Amino acid sequence: MTYSLVSIFVVFDMDQSDILFLWQSTRKLTVCYQMMQKNIRCNQTVFEMKNIPVLMEHYMNKKTLSGLITASLLSATLAAPAFAHQQGDIIVRAGALMVAPNESSDDVLGLGEFQVSDNTQLGLNFTYMATDNIGIELVAATPFTHEVALEATGVIAEVHQLPPTLLAQYYFGNADSKLRPYVGAGINFTIFYDTKFNETGTGAGLSNLDMSNSVGLAAQLGIDYMINDKWLVNASVMYADISTDVTFDVGADSYKIKTDIDPLVYMVSIGYVF
Repeated sequence: MTYSLVSIFVVFDMDQSDILFLWQSTRKLTVCYQMMQKNIRCNQTVFEMKNIPVLMEHYMNKKTLSGLITASLLSATLAAPAFAHQQGDIIVRAGALMVAPNESSDDVLGLGEFQVSDNTQLGLNFTYMATDNIGIELVAATPFTHEVALEATGVIAEVHQLPPTLLAQYYFGNADSKLRPYVGAGINFTIFYDTKFNETGTGAGLSNLDMSNSVGLAAQLGIDYMINDKWLVNASVMYADISTDVTFDVGADSYKIKTDIDPLVYMVSIGYVF
């Protein structure tokens, strides 16, 4: 089966060096897989698993990470036997997970809206295949740290959050498919903690920062590529509806600012099927 990504690279505005890097890396992985299917040892010079962190670092920004997610669909014709998810499988994936907020808020003391930085952490997800096509997934990660800024003052605070998400998924294809695109929908619960103003914020007279937790809907697109019957590579993007009330004091006065964070959550990972 052959897939073309020419139009996708245009959509994500990837330059020539990004496309070449993705093509070469993916072709090396494909060649290595084909060698293993023929019981030929894959030479480390063809593809080394230790290079995966280098690939992640190269793509840890919004533009090229989006390109890496679509790279799972690069041109490849594979005639070898396929392995895929089956009813009863438990899939564990681990990799880089980036939260990229699309924030908006009410005006803050005439200084503009809150601005929230991106952050990347170790992402973990656990999927149980209820059938060959339906999965239940829990998305988790190590705690995220975000800087909060105002246009007029710069960074004024730092906040931490955990956003566990539970999703019901539908996997396209069947148990013989090597490539398994999927969609998911579910609930996100975001816990904010350790919220505090920095010296810039306290110097402006701000204190007692707090953020309410959030419950909202989540939607997901992803794809698994089976290397063999146990190992896979995965890429996904998720939207989470996250809203919070930001409260703080200025002198003797208290303020509450409704803030929507609504991030896109990108993940590139390696998975193992139990």
